[in-house]
Parts: sequence; structure tokens; C-alpha cells
Amino acid sequence: MNTEVALLTLSLLYGIPSFLLYVVILFQFVRPKYRNRFSNPFFRLCFLMGVVDCVGYLIFYIFFTLPIYSMFSSFYGSALFFPSPFTTAVYFSAHLNSNIQIFGNCFLTLNRFTAIVLPLKHDKIWDKCFLATIVVSLLAAIAPIWQLSSTAAWYTPLHEEFPERGFAMTLDNYKYPDFSLSFHMFLSNIVACTLCLFMNVVSAVVLIYHVSKGSLFQEIIERRSALQSEKTLMRR
Repeated sequence: MNTEVALLTLSLLYGIPSFLLYVVILFQFVRPKYRNRFSNPFFRLCFLMGVVDCVGYLIFYIFFTLPIYSMFSSFYGSALFFPSPFTTAVYFSAHLNSNIQIFGNCFLTLNRFTAIVLPLKHDKIWDKCFLATIVVSLLAAIAPIWQLSSTAAWYTPLHEEFPERGFAMTLDNYKYPDFSLSFHMFLSNIVACTLCLFMNVVSAVVLIYHVSKGSLFQEIIERRSALQSEKTLMRR
């Protein structure tokens, strides 16, 4: 018990300040004082990803970290966490959150990719496609794990002989016997990492090329600055 208390205390000492700092940073994005500065699609994506991160942290900590401690066994072993739509929603939302983070980061990388490779068309592309990126991220996140939305989930003891020593959430494989969550999560990571790697490599090559052609690079920067100034004046 003493070891558990120490581990829980350490996790809270790290987790709570980090979470609050993250919330403060996100709050700066929507403050009227800084709204114009952070109004471009990149920072809007960062804000949305930050919200997803915060929600994911709370879900994971409350429903996947705390149950492993024996001091909470009476709560997580109660009827509230028997197989139900609630436990299914918790399990599904936790993995959906992870996938949204994976594919959302892909679109952050894509935003930087278009800024470097297509600097003069970057703003126009993202003004038109910003909402589409959110929809595609959600669909890409749901596609590999949609089976979880209708699969029973519940808590089982970590140690069958000592059920009071903590719980872990498990999944019923009866409905979809061929579904492998680990494989689908692995596949999602591979696809996302491959896309990000490709875009980063191309961006690096293009950036090095433009830097070597200093005058062209400077011209692009000046033209983008002029376009940004025009957009700012139009908003006012």
C-alpha cells in the first residue's frame, strides 16, 4: 500500500501541474488579446489537438491508471463498471482519442509541408480545406477501431486470486473474433508515421534547396508576408 501511495503521489505531482499548464497554454490561443495572432489554421489545429490531448489524459488516468491501484478496487469493482454501454463508450473513446492524436499530427505535418512546398498557395489551401481535415481525421481515427463501439468491455481483476489488488479493462472478443486491436493500432501508427516521414523528407529537401537559392527564398517570404498583411486588413 505504501508503494502504491508513493507511485500515485508521484503521478499526481507530475500529471496535475502538466495538465494545468497545458490548459493555460490552450487558453492563450482563444484569448481576445492573442486571437488574431493564433487565428491561422496551424494554431487552430494545435488548439484542437491540445483539447484532444487533455480529454485523452483525463480518460486514460481516470479509467485506466487509477483502477490498477488496490485502494480504488471497491469503486472500480462495483456494479457501475459491469458490462454496459458506459464501459463500452469509455473503452472506445480512449482508443479513438489515441487515433485522433495519430492522424491529427499527420495534418499538422501536412500544414507545415504545404507551407514549405507550396508557400504561395498554402493559405488558400487551408482556408478551403481546414474543416475537411477535421472530418478526415475523425473518419481515419474511427475506421480501424469501429468494432469497439459495439463490443462489450468491463473491468477484470489484475490478479484472479486477489481481486482487491486492482483492475484492468478488458474486451469481449466474441462478437468480432478476427478483430485484433493491437494490429489495427500498429497499422494506424505505421500509416501515419510513413506519411509524416515522407512529408518531412520532402519538406527538408525543398527547404534546403530554397535556402541555397537565398534570393528566391527571400522573395517567397516577402510575398507571403504581403498576402498575410492583406488578409489581416480585410478581417479588420
